Amino acid sequence: MNKKLAKTGLLIVLILWILSACIPEAVFPSTEPPDAIYTSAAQTMGFELTLAAGQTAVAQLTDLARRPSPTIELPTPTPLPTQTPTLPALPSPTPTVVSVARPCDAASFLEDVTVPPNTSFSPGDPFLKTWRIVNTGSCTWAPDYTLAFSGGDPLGGPLLVNVPEIVPPDEALDLSIALTAPVATGQYQGYWVLRNANNDPIEVAPEPLGALWVQIQVQGALSSRTEFDLTTNYCSAQWQSNAGDLACPGESDSPDGSVILQDNPRLESRNENEPALWVRPGEGKNGWITGEYPPFRIRNDDHFISEVGCLRNSPQCELRFELNYRTADGNIENLDSWYETEDGETMEINLDLSDLAGETVQFILSVTDKGKFKDANGFWFMPHIHNSYGQYDQVISWRQEGGVNDSCYDVKIYLTGRQSAEARARSCGRGAQDTGSTKLSKSELNKVLDWIDTFNSYEYEVDTPTSGTTVKEKIVFQGEGDQEAHLNDIRTMQEFMQDLYNSIIF
Repeated sequence: MNKKLAKTGLLIVLILWILSACIPEAVFPSTEPPDAIYTSAAQTMGFELTLAAGQTAVAQLTDLARRPSPTIELPTPTPLPTQTPTLPALPSPTPTVVSVARPCDAASFLEDVTVPPNTSFSPGDPFLKTWRIVNTGSCTWAPDYTLAFSGGDPLGGPLLVNVPEIVPPDEALDLSIALTAPVATGQYQGYWVLRNANNDPIEVAPEPLGALWVQIQVQGALSSRTEFDLTTNYCSAQWQSNAGDLACPGESDSPDGSVILQDNPRLESRNENEPALWVRPGEGKNGWITGEYPPFRIRNDDHFISEVGCLRNSPQCELRFELNYRTADGNIENLDSWYETEDGETMEINLDLSDLAGETVQFILSVTDKGKFKDANGFWFMPHIHNSYGQYDQVISWRQEGGVNDSCYDVKIYLTGRQSAEARARSCGRGAQDTGSTKLSKSELNKVLDWIDTFNSYEYEVDTPTSGTTVKEKIVFQGEGDQEAHLNDIRTMQEFMQDLYNSIIF
């Protein structure tokens, strides 16, 4: 049994020796931790793989360096289609511009230079209305353009006046009309239309009806009053100095001289709340300034009223004031002169113009500097022409009665102002009543004023047989002249009155 076991043991030892010779050592159990075994194996394997890869890469690069460089063609990329989203159409932000041709004749109102709406006047007061407009058309205005009365009350003014000067496009113009307040109290308004050389109306924007207009209030009663106000109408005069033509109103610091209206002047003698003309002659030795007014027809008992002197705080003010006038033939005549300094006193002026009655003259206010230019501050305080007469001065009375119809009517002319008159018609039989009235036109008024200044008063009556009947005619005239009216003059007046009656009735 022991021999058998010994043989078996020997056989096992032999088999184990054979196996140890054929199997690597790694298969035997190790005393190292498993992780260490795996790490060592991995490092060994990685190193061998890295070495092998490096050797392979070097061999490939060497082989490539020996070969010619190939041409590499890259494929052309195909662009992707652009997709633009479709949006709803929006309105164009650019406005449509329409070209409009500039009209030949157009005008725009700028301002009321004088007499703004609702200005108050006493009955019969004369005044100068001035509008400032601008030529907004493409054509030049000439003196054959006119301003024509178109409606409302003519206020004793002309029915037609010419544009006074050439007015190119975009330039302004002052248009003036001499008017007179009616004798009756109330509100009055008149319209005038600008017309071109073809008598076509030119609309003045943005005025009502495209026309220029004036609106006044008449208040109070007529008595002793101003005939022509040289103060408020001062810009109707042509102002000049030794430096040339001057603007109106002017600039107070201009070396060329100036004229400016002061509502509350500080006179050397007092402060005033009535207006005065502040006048400064042009700079230089004996510098001067003059203002020549529009033509004015003088009547009996017309007076020039004013006051002259220096403004306060003008210690070296030395001025010579003169009132001159230009006659119809162009000659210049002197009425009077006054020398003034700042001595705390002023000169009051009241000149009777009756010696010039019937003449049409242009008054000229003149001031000459005799002192220091910086203190040459003179004034004309409220210069005006003054006359006194009643509210209803009857000039001519004409009556006609009889004839086939045995009618009776009369017409009377009344002076209602220095530049206005009115004719009133009335039936004179049983049940007598007023039949109407009319204002005399400028030419009609001038004719009546000429008769007043030429002829003395008279009364004439005549009976004229006609168609088996008798027509009685009587005319009474109140004149201030020194000539007697002859038969031709009387007949002219009778025909004049007959035409006035017809214009009132028909």
